[in-house]
Amino acid sequence: MLHDNLEQEGETLDTTSQVISTHAVELPVSKEVVSRLLAMPRPSFSRELISMEKDGLIRVSGRVIWLTDVKGLAKGLVEGNN
Repeated sequence: MLHDNLEQEGETLDTTSQVISTHAVELPVSKEVVSRLLAMPRPSFSRELISMEKDGLIRVSGRVIWLTDVKGLAKGLVEGNN
C-alpha cells in the first residue's frame, strides 16, 4: 500500500527518506496511551519497540524514539504490506 502510494506520486523510498528533516519522534502521550490508540496491549507495544531497537531500526529514550535506520523502517513497511 505504501509502495503503491509512492509510485502513484512518482516517488521512491530513497527520495522520500531524503525529505525527512528530523530523525526523532517525541510521543505526545505515554506509551500506554499510544498502545491503546493502536488497539494493542501495552506489553506487545513494548516488545515491538524492543524488537525494532535490537534490529537497529530505532533507539528509545522515554517518549523519544530516534529513527536510526529510516530506510530499514520504510522497507519493513513495504514488505509488510505485500
